[in-house]
Amino acid sequence: MKRTRKKLIFMVIDAVAAAFSLGAAFYLRYAGHIPTASYDILLKQCIIAAASFLVFSFFFGTYDSLLDYMGFSDAFLELGAVGASAVVFLILRFFDLLGVSGSITVIYAVLLFLSVCSVRILPRFRR
Repeated sequence: MKRTRKKLIFMVIDAVAAAFSLGAAFYLRYAGHIPTASYDILLKQCIIAAASFLVFSFFFGTYDSLLDYMGFSDAFLELGAVGASAVVFLILRFFDLLGVSGSITVIYAVLLFLSVCSVRILPRFRR
């Protein structure tokens, strides 16, 4: 598989993982009953989550080392990108631009880190 195609596939998976992690964070925070008024906010936050995670993934260089194996250095790069993406939500909360709960931000960061790292490890089990 060409390197650019592999990079594009991982970018799409990362964007979906960011949006899914945020949706799952909302679901877990509200114990399965997301308030109807939060759906509009959730949609906006999913777009912000996907965009910010992709930008910070490029900034931290997580797409530069897409080998078949993931090491600790790659995990720390992913952790940096996830943490920076979570900080975006904390900044939005601090300036009261978008109502983001702190607990949702923490759950989002944990779920995103676990999902992105597991996607990076999957090629190891392919063989």
